[in-house]
Amino acid sequence: GKFLGPIGLAIFLIITLNSFISNGIAEGNSFTRAAFAMARENIFYPKSFSSLNRYGTPYKVLAVQFLATVIGIYGLGILVGPFEAGALLSGFNAVFLYIIHLLMNGSLPLYGKKTLHTGLKDTLILVFAPMASMAIYLFAIISVFFPFPAYPTSIAAWGDIIVIVLAVVIGLTFGLRKGAQFLAQVGKVSSIEKNQLK
Repeated sequence: GKFLGPIGLAIFLIITLNSFISNGIAEGNSFTRAAFAMARENIFYPKSFSSLNRYGTPYKVLAVQFLATVIGIYGLGILVGPFEAGALLSGFNAVFLYIIHLLMNGSLPLYGKKTLHTGLKDTLILVFAPMASMAIYLFAIISVFFPFPAYPTSIAAWGDIIVIVLAVVIGLTFGLRKGAQFLAQVGKVSSIEKNQLK
């Protein structure tokens, strides 16, 4: 407001709100898809949660995520106030977005080799090309934990640690229990499911 004036401030607020809303919709969509896929494979969610309604929506998974979101938002808002809660949730969420980008960048050469059948030169390009962004994401993740923040900012950092540990434990448990054959089938959609998702 001081530097942009009331009109500039209004434009800035509209752009910022639009970005937050767009980001929220995109993340909600991707979280629901990931949870649906996990339910379909009977990972973490029961398989019954993969059922779709007549509109092709995984309504059971969506209901769980809606409840978790409402409880998280209002619970944190009551605990530390709305502004601090918004900042904490944004910080908490950012770590996982960065981790997803790291995993995607790291899996790029494997995808290229296995699916695109790239040669050595192209595979090496897929290894080295994303390194700059990976370094930036790693720096951003590390800066969340070192130095470790004081309360209430530490709520987000502890939440990140708990979720990361749970994700690793769940991943290792299912990987070891189900074996390589199960892991090879994860993510493959049957023709029946393809028709349901259309």
